[in-house]
Amino acid sequence: MKATDVVESEIITLVKQSEERCPICRVVDKAVSGWLDGALSDLLHNEEARAKLNNGGLCRKHSEVFVEVVKSNSSIGPLSASIMLSEILRNQLIAIKAKEKRSRLERLRAPGKKTEGCYLCRIALETEYRFVNGFRVFFSRPEVKHSYERSETIICFDHTTQLLERPTDVSEWFVSVQRSKISALLDEMDLLINKHDYRSKESIGKESSSWVRAIQTIGELSRH
Repeated sequence: MKATDVVESEIITLVKQSEERCPICRVVDKAVSGWLDGALSDLLHNEEARAKLNNGGLCRKHSEVFVEVVKSNSSIGPLSASIMLSEILRNQLIAIKAKEKRSRLERLRAPGKKTEGCYLCRIALETEYRFVNGFRVFFSRPEVKHSYERSETIICFDHTTQLLERPTDVSEWFVSVQRSKISALLDEMDLLINKHDYRSKESIGKESSSWVRAIQTIGELSRH
């Protein structure tokens, strides 16, 4: 199976991997963590990265990613984290003081500065858009379709709905495969539930992780 560009190459790898988590979620998280890891590893000499993080601050989700990246990379340590976070906090203290002087209807931002929100959210959205479109196109290749059918990975509900927003020749096939994969996951959870019955003598196997795979698959219905 040969790829014609970087996105297709990454999609081939994602589909072939045995991981059960949504491949688009995985590549988005990888892009965010990778950018942040690179920025913090060379923070003292990377004014551009510092400015991007400082300008928009961090959302709750990516604040947690920030902590995970720092803890998982011994070369970063508390120095880079403290420098970055102190800059963000000082900037946001200015914003709080400025907010005190303005109407509640005005946007919270430091005087004279344009704020654009969490920069890591922008990386996530750009990566998500690129790979949703990539999967939409690349699923037209029979070998990729077959590889996804055989894999244990399930594209999550949110990315499933995004893939179906623009119908293609493979949309019907994709829905059928998703239904099959999710039905199989439901069967595993039913098995897990049944084995917890006090009358059951069967040991619990692979289905023990079915609830984790389910939480990785579901989305927020009201948003779609």
